[in-house]
Amino acid sequence: MSHTPIECVRVLSIHEHPKADRLEIVKILGTQVCSPAGDFNVGDLAVYFPPDMLIPEETAEKLGVKNYLKHAVYPGHLLKSQCRIGAVRLRQVPSVGFLLKFEKMNMREGDDLTNKFKGAKYNPPMQNMRSGLLASDTEYFPKYTAIQHYYRHVDCLPEGVPVRITEKIHGCVKTGTRVRMADGTSKFIQRIQPGEYVAGMVDGKIVPSKVLQVFQNGSSMDWLKIQFKRERCGRGNSFGSVTCTPNHQFFIDGSYSDASTLRLGDKLSVLRSDWRLSHIQEQILLGKMLGDGHLSAGIMSAHIAWGHVSKDLTDWTAMGLGDLHNKRGGDRQLSGYGSLMHRARTHNSVFILDKFESFIKDGRKIIPDWVIDKLTPLAIAFWYMDDGSLSHHSGQEDRAHFAVCGFTETDCQILIKALKKYCITAIYYRDPMGYSRLRLNADEAEKLFLLIVPYIPDSLQYKLPKRYRGHTGWLPSTEDSYKTDLVSQTITSITPIVQSSPRWDLETETHNYMPSNVVTHNSNSRVGLIGGLYWPDRRFMCGTHRTNRREFDQAGRRSLYWQPMTKPMEDMLETLYVLHANYMAFDSVTVYGEIFGTKVQAMDYGVEGAMGYRVFDIAVGGEFLDWKDVKRFCDYHKIPTVPLLYEGPFRAALVDELMNGPTTVCGEEEIRCSFKGREGIVVTPLEEQYDEELQDRLILKAVSPDYYSAMN
Repeated sequence: MSHTPIECVRVLSIHEHPKADRLEIVKILGTQVCSPAGDFNVGDLAVYFPPDMLIPEETAEKLGVKNYLKHAVYPGHLLKSQCRIGAVRLRQVPSVGFLLKFEKMNMREGDDLTNKFKGAKYNPPMQNMRSGLLASDTEYFPKYTAIQHYYRHVDCLPEGVPVRITEKIHGCVKTGTRVRMADGTSKFIQRIQPGEYVAGMVDGKIVPSKVLQVFQNGSSMDWLKIQFKRERCGRGNSFGSVTCTPNHQFFIDGSYSDASTLRLGDKLSVLRSDWRLSHIQEQILLGKMLGDGHLSAGIMSAHIAWGHVSKDLTDWTAMGLGDLHNKRGGDRQLSGYGSLMHRARTHNSVFILDKFESFIKDGRKIIPDWVIDKLTPLAIAFWYMDDGSLSHHSGQEDRAHFAVCGFTETDCQILIKALKKYCITAIYYRDPMGYSRLRLNADEAEKLFLLIVPYIPDSLQYKLPKRYRGHTGWLPSTEDSYKTDLVSQTITSITPIVQSSPRWDLETETHNYMPSNVVTHNSNSRVGLIGGLYWPDRRFMCGTHRTNRREFDQAGRRSLYWQPMTKPMEDMLETLYVLHANYMAFDSVTVYGEIFGTKVQAMDYGVEGAMGYRVFDIAVGGEFLDWKDVKRFCDYHKIPTVPLLYEGPFRAALVDELMNGPTTVCGEEEIRCSFKGREGIVVTPLEEQYDEELQDRLILKAVSPDYYSAMN
C-alpha cells in the first residue's frame, strides 16, 4: 500500500489560475493545489493534506476546512462525519488535496505530521469473501509491489535513467435507486460510502459485501426501465422495477447479461423484501445454541457450527436449515474424548449475528433472557438431541435430563422458565461428579416427549421411550423452501427512457450488489505457476494482487480472476518455468496484469459485454523481469501488455506531460463512461533496480489530477 502522509512540503512554484483571479495554482512535490491568491510564496513551508486521508471532524473545524471534506467514518467512530480529504476541480482546474500555512509551527521539509493532525489513511482493506471463494494463499505466489507515488519520491528517479512509462489502467444505475444493505435496510446509491457493507451474492447465497469504490459516471440520456412481477417475494407491490443504463448487468440463469440483451420472460434474481431467517431456521439454530452449537462472529455477520458423533443428526440439522446450510463447511475430526465428530455449519449471515450474538458475553456462551419467550418445541427437540438423555431404570417410568455443564445456575434458571411455558417443570442439580443437569421426573418428561417426538429422526429415537419410537421423524421439505432469500421473477416489460440523470455504480468485494433488490454485477489480476521441492506437482494459481481465488464456485462457474488463464498464458508460464526453475528448491512464475471492461468496473475502456486483459509485470521466483523480457515473452505468446507511452531517458517533465490525456487503450469514441482520460502512469526502469529509500523495487506511479477530480 502506498504511503501518503500529511507532511511538511516546500512550495515549488506558483501560477495564475486561468479562470479565477482570487485563486492561484500552487505546485508542491509532484502535484498541485488551488489556494487563495497571496497565501503562499515560492519557497514557503506548508502542510500538505493529500487525498484519501481522514482527519477528525473537530480537527477539520479548527482548520476551517470541514465544509470541503467528504463524509466517511473516522477510525474508532461509529457515525459518518465530514472527515475525508478529496480532490476537486475549482473553476475546471484540479486541486489535489489542500495546503495550509502554519507560521508558528516548528517544522522542517519532509516532516511527517500525520499523527499531529490525527490523520488516518482512507483505503478500505478488502475483506475475505464468504462461502469459500478465497483459496489458501501461499508465500510462493508472491503479491505485487506496493507502488509509491512519484510526487513523494521525485529524487528516486534521476534524469537520464532509461525507463518505460506505461498507462495505469483502472480497474449504472440512476440517482435515487435504493440498494439493499447488509443489515437488511436500503439506502440511496448516491449516499453509499466506500467501506460500508451491502448485500452481495456468493454461490447463490446472500452475504455482506464491502463497498470498495463508488462511481459517479456523469449523466446519461439513455436508460432502460425493466419491470418484473413480484410473486412470493415478500411485502410490497405486485410489480417491481429498476432503471439502468443499457450496459448494466443482471444475474440471469446463472450468469450476467447486459440490460440491452434482456427479453420479456427472462428471469431476474430478486432479493425478497422481508429477507431474514425463516422461523424454522431460527428455531433450529436456537436449539443448536442451547446445545452444541458454536457462534463465530465477524464484523457484519456470523455463522453457527455444530458437530455430533451421529452423522444422521448433523445431516438432519442441515436438512432443516435448507439453503442456510453451508455444504462446504463440514468435516470430520476427533473430539477431546477420541470419538469421531461429524461437523457442519451455516453460511455467514447478518441475521445470525443479530439474533444470536447475545449468546456470547465476555467470550463465554450464556443464555439470554429472550429465550424464555422465543423457545418452541422445535428448538427444544434439537436441544434435546444434542444434550438430552433418557433416564431408564428397571421398575421406574422413563425420565429425562439435559446436560448443562457449560452454563451457570443463573443461565439454567432462564431455561427452567422457558420450559415452564409448556407446563414442564425442570429442577437444576449438580451430581456427585460435579456435572450440572436439568432433571425432569417421569410426569414432566412425558410432557417433553409429547412436544418433541415429531422432530426426532429414527437414528436419534434411542433418546425416546420405546412407545414413541418407530417413525421416521418429520421436518418441512426444503425442495420448496419457505421464503427463500432469492426469488426468480419474470420480466414483463422493458421500456427505453430518454431522460438526463446522473449514473452511479458500486465496486464491491463480491462484484455484485442489489439495486431495487435485483442482483447486478459491478480488478487487478495475478496468475501463476508454482512448483519445486515443496510443491512437487506443479499447479496454476490465480487471484487479485493480494488474494488467491478458487477457479470455480459451487455452481461450477469460473471465477473472473481465472479468465486470463488461457492456453497462451499456460504455455507462457510453462516456458518461463522451464527456463528459470531451480528444481533443487522451489520456483514460481507470476504474471501481473489488469482485468477491465463492463463486466468488471465503471471505466470500460471500450470493452462491451466482455473482459479485457493487459500484462504489466512478470516475476520468476519472486524476481521481476526486465521490461524487454516481459515484452518478448508476451509478444511471442500473443498476450497483450499495458500501453507503452514512452521508453527512453527519464525526464521529470515527462510525468506532467504523460499522466494526463486520453486513454490509449482504445479510441475515445469507443468509451461509454463519462471519464475518457487515463488514470495515470507507472514509471519503471528498463532494468530492474532496488531503491534504498523505497526499501523495495524502484517503481512509481503518478495519478492524473483529472482522474482524481472525476472519480472522487
